[in-house]
Amino acid sequence: MDLYRKGFVIAVVALCALALHWMLAPFWSAIAWAICLAYLLSPVHAG
Repeated sequence: MDLYRKGFVIAVVALCALALHWMLAPFWSAIAWAICLAYLLSPVHAG
C-alpha cells in the first residue's frame, strides 16, 4: 500500500470516528447508564 493511499485511509477513518462521536455526543450519559445497568442486572438475567 503506497503512502498516499495509507494516509487517505487514515484520514477517512479519523473523519468517520469524529462524525460518530458527534452523533453520539447527546447520548453518552444514557449509554453509560445502560452499561452500568446491564452489568448490575446481568446476574438477574442469567438466573
